[in-house]
Amino acid sequence: MTRPSRTAVRRAGAAVTAGAGLLLALPPYDVWWLAPPALAVLLLAVRGTGLRAAYALAVLTHLVLFLPLLEWTRYVGTAPWAALAVLEALLAGLLGPAVVLAGRWGRPGVCGAALRGATVVGAVVAVEAVRARVPFGGLTWGRLSFSQSDGPLLAWASLGGAPGLSAVVAVVAVGLVALVGRPTRPTRAMKRRLAVALPLVVLPVVAGVLLPLPVDGPAVQVAAVQGNVPGQGLDAFAEDLVVLDNHLAQTRRLAADVAAGRTPAPDLVLWPENASDQDPRSEPAAAQRVDAAVDALGGVPLLLGAVLRDGGGRTSNGILVWGPDGVIGEPYRKRHLVPFGEYLPLRGLVTAIYPGAADLLPRDFSPGDRVGRLDLRGVPLAVGTCYEVAFDAPSRQAVRAGGQLLVLPSNNASYGRSGQSAQQLAMARLRAVEHGRSTVVVTTSGISALVRPDGRVVAQSGLYEPAVLTAALPRRADLTVATRWGPYVEAALVLLLPVGLALTRVRRAPQPRPTAPS
Repeated sequence: MTRPSRTAVRRAGAAVTAGAGLLLALPPYDVWWLAPPALAVLLLAVRGTGLRAAYALAVLTHLVLFLPLLEWTRYVGTAPWAALAVLEALLAGLLGPAVVLAGRWGRPGVCGAALRGATVVGAVVAVEAVRARVPFGGLTWGRLSFSQSDGPLLAWASLGGAPGLSAVVAVVAVGLVALVGRPTRPTRAMKRRLAVALPLVVLPVVAGVLLPLPVDGPAVQVAAVQGNVPGQGLDAFAEDLVVLDNHLAQTRRLAADVAAGRTPAPDLVLWPENASDQDPRSEPAAAQRVDAAVDALGGVPLLLGAVLRDGGGRTSNGILVWGPDGVIGEPYRKRHLVPFGEYLPLRGLVTAIYPGAADLLPRDFSPGDRVGRLDLRGVPLAVGTCYEVAFDAPSRQAVRAGGQLLVLPSNNASYGRSGQSAQQLAMARLRAVEHGRSTVVVTTSGISALVRPDGRVVAQSGLYEPAVLTAALPRRADLTVATRWGPYVEAALVLLLPVGLALTRVRRAPQPRPTAPS
């Protein structure tokens, strides 16, 4: 058996280091500044290798990332968690060969280096775009952009959304690779390298600090109610109507605080996804409790999430507005459902391999077919339910449809005290900046938060505790560049990969050597 060479061991160690750095950059660790150097370490690890070796190294990096990052999926079992982490690593590993191809060909000098760097940036965005779409609608956890909610690069999301912000992180990483790349003598070539590399590292950070993020707009007083759940994991909703009773109790506490002058009267009262585990439109016990909450608020309508039974065996995850006379308008039904959480893809095959899946999810939820735009007391809301915050389209479409406040009801009770809630809050903060909207994350069991359009959190709850968050948040109608042009920005960045690969393969024809005059 051939022992691996020292070079191979060093490359594998670098790949593991890169994965650990990417993990620490993301919530719940939030060491945001590690994202560019961690990516740079991976780029250096695969440089100069073959395609298969580059793929193996990139897969290794992403196994180190995804196994702990996706640990919250263990509530359905260890095998599904491991399978998901491996699948995501196999997809993300495509970055390795793409980087090798980008560096294999091309012209020397600054222009060639710039073209190769742009191709690498395109590869990063392209791989993230693939993971966001396949399989089963994709999974975006681990995106570079989701590591930057506390960093100076976050403002770039207002121009390019999540893909654009990931691209900026990749640009900084390319600059770091150029700075610490192959040794060069301190000559004109070194000066040229520094002249190119330093701006790639410094300018994105400076621009991120200087980019304006408007936070003006008429103030709306918001109250987000987190009622809490009686248990954790799969037992969180084991007791019928208890979660609904908890939200009623916290709403009554809010009303008492308003009556005593301790809290301003809210314009909007928001409950989370699955605040009611019964459909209040058809279940008298649930309707009675929601009516009691509205009565406690003096007849003020509220927004809540409920499991909707629409007849014909159709069940949906709904968000509805409820007033003194019951439901107001048409509910929003969640469109981007969680595979293996709200529906079971390939049910026959999956249950044959893992029979327990049928017990965990005996019936599939049905997706909605309309954009998440609801009106509550005259305020146009852009609504995206829980898992939808991880994807670009739901929030963007709802804001483009007129939403002036982004509301993200969620239920994270199944995930225990994992990092999932912190990861989802980071995504919500990115969406706030991306669309220039105040954002309300309201959950059954935490983390709930009120976020300003610049991504700053003004109020936040803990996990598995009752809480009522209140604040005056600006409502805004202007559309950011990312909201208007986000899909085109992503498409342009993805195109950097095939265009760059095509151009880097064009070699300059060898020039004949000049002959000495006779």
